[in-house]
Amino acid sequence: MRMKRFNWIRIIALMMALLLFTACGKATTVPGDFTDEDETAVETLLQNGTSLYKEDLPEGEAPMIIPEEEQRKLGQTGTVTGQGNIPLKVRMDLDPEKKMVALTFDDGPSEYTDRVLDALNKVGGKGTFFVVGDRLGETGKARVRRIIEEGHEIGSHTWKHSNLSKLGHEAGKNAIGSVEEVIEEIGAEFNYEMNVFRPPYGAVNSTVKEVAADMKLAIMYWSVDTLDWKHRTASKTVANVKSEVTNGSIVLFHDIYDPTADAVEEIIPWLVDQGYQLVTCSELLYYQNDGATAGKIYYNT
Repeated sequence: MRMKRFNWIRIIALMMALLLFTACGKATTVPGDFTDEDETAVETLLQNGTSLYKEDLPEGEAPMIIPEEEQRKLGQTGTVTGQGNIPLKVRMDLDPEKKMVALTFDDGPSEYTDRVLDALNKVGGKGTFFVVGDRLGETGKARVRRIIEEGHEIGSHTWKHSNLSKLGHEAGKNAIGSVEEVIEEIGAEFNYEMNVFRPPYGAVNSTVKEVAADMKLAIMYWSVDTLDWKHRTASKTVANVKSEVTNGSIVLFHDIYDPTADAVEEIIPWLVDQGYQLVTCSELLYYQNDGATAGKIYYNT
């Protein structure tokens, strides 16, 4: 099966290269990884979001890329902007006609984050995790790596869960950026860049918006508050989600409580049964909002 898929892609690549040669009178160089000896080379390039072609074109002419329709068929992850100004990393095989919900998790990572990830992975869903810096010891960093490696989204929740509305511009930027630096250092091998953050307590003023705009980050609020931090009861968390969730919802959890993990393990298969696609904040913003603008607050889509 892999060989058949590889040959199909290879034929398309060679045909497109030939067309470019004919149109421009100049050959396109195929990457060195693109060989008969390595059947997985093209698939690896696609999974990494890399174009199949290295350009050898006259200045000002764009390199050839795989059309978006073909990316969707291949299930490739792509970087898109839509009508916004933030490059969003999204799965290209999601169905924009079907319901979507973004499950988000604050204040981790913790031992319960692993259970949340396991539950998401069982159904092929993705989540968004807003982490705090003082939980990023060696174990925390390992969990951040797992979040990124498994295709989920991660954003800053500041280093010490700071009320950003009480900080000045530079202090606020440092509070957010110190976590961003760790995230992107861990995610460097996956070319991961942070696009979203969540202000602790939902505390935002004009300064916080300016900081987010400067840092090219979308401010993620929520439309469904499970109140898991308050009651710490799995059944109440489940009930809150089931009664309030709708297409385009952003659901707020805290992945630092055992009852929250219990609730998530029940909620996730229920959402799938209801026809929801479990997506990241970036995916929700792209597919249902046509992109995101830095410094803008998003409650839902």
